[in-house]
Amino acid sequence: MFRLFKKTNPEKIRKAQYGSFSNLHDLAEASGYKEKIQEILNLENSELISFIYTKRIKLEETELEVFFLDYRRPSRQKLVDDKMASVCLLSSWGNMDYASLKISRKLPRILESLGASAIGGEVIKFDDDEFDNKVTVYARNANEAKALNKETRELILKSLYDRNLSPELRIGTNFMLFEAEGSKDSPTELVELEKLMADLLSLYVYFANSNDNTSLGDMDDQSV
Repeated sequence: MFRLFKKTNPEKIRKAQYGSFSNLHDLAEASGYKEKIQEILNLENSELISFIYTKRIKLEETELEVFFLDYRRPSRQKLVDDKMASVCLLSSWGNMDYASLKISRKLPRILESLGASAIGGEVIKFDDDEFDNKVTVYARNANEAKALNKETRELILKSLYDRNLSPELRIGTNFMLFEAEGSKDSPTELVELEKLMADLLSLYVYFANSNDNTSLGDMDDQSV
């Protein structure tokens, strides 16, 4: 006897996962923010974003918006499947203008050079062997990287290596985000994305307090 099995639809599964996740954390569906997120992520069009949820919170006396979302990253090769990127993003208009940084696990030197050329920036080194050997930091200029003191670098190391993922951290005007890559059939677990959001909130608290007390250029323990 043959038994017919109905093929599981990955999109329906992911929708159900986001539904449970949003109910647990009181998140609202946020398709109206697609164009804003498209601009931040520099996507070709907003239709690449498949799921997006948001919530307003208050931290350090500031109104913030948190976002959780998936978007499709089209493959440039015909025989290679598209990737599914998952993002947790923290945004606050007018209250987050610390630097313009792109941070990931350590890349080979040739890829670091190509990446720096692509963004018109440079690879930043710190007087910190453990960090320099494990992490690649891009910045428009070295001065912007002074925001990353030893305490912050330790948090970033934990985020990049202790979360069962290999995420990329981006810090820009009015936002900070972590992005992790998966596939349509195996996207990033939302519980792992939630841990990265907790790390973003910790980074925000640090930057907010540091920005109140001193300028970025005057911070201690920030050799670059």
